[in-house]
Amino acid sequence: MSGNPTFSPPKLFGKLGLAELLYLSIIAILTLSMAIYFITGMGSPPPVEIEAYAEDSNIVIRVLDGDIPKQDWEYIVFDVTTNPPTFWLQGPADLRKGEVMVLSYNLPPGEYKIQIMHKPTMKIIYEEKVLIEG
Repeated sequence: MSGNPTFSPPKLFGKLGLAELLYLSIIAILTLSMAIYFITGMGSPPPVEIEAYAEDSNIVIRVLDGDIPKQDWEYIVFDVTTNPPTFWLQGPADLRKGEVMVLSYNLPPGEYKIQIMHKPTMKIIYEEKVLIEG
């Protein structure tokens, strides 16, 4: 025999090699799992209805409907004239129908924005502006 034989990986399905098939299978698995995630609603937060209002210099929320455990939600409250904070505060109690809780105390007069996020889905479930008068 003359010359050096070269090694070539086996070709499956025409011109697709083993690496290409591996990439295609990974893409197919990821696409299918994302489709299942969104179709089944696992990416949707539970429904909850909240109202926010100012009581003296405090911001208070009342849960009108729904139920979210304490560990599954967090919130931020900030003056709309400033940038929102980069850290979220843990919810102080379960969001249950009829629950009333103060989110911020002794705020100066101004317009404040409240955002509540459902942690497992990382989605904002409530957003409202509240005016504290002087």
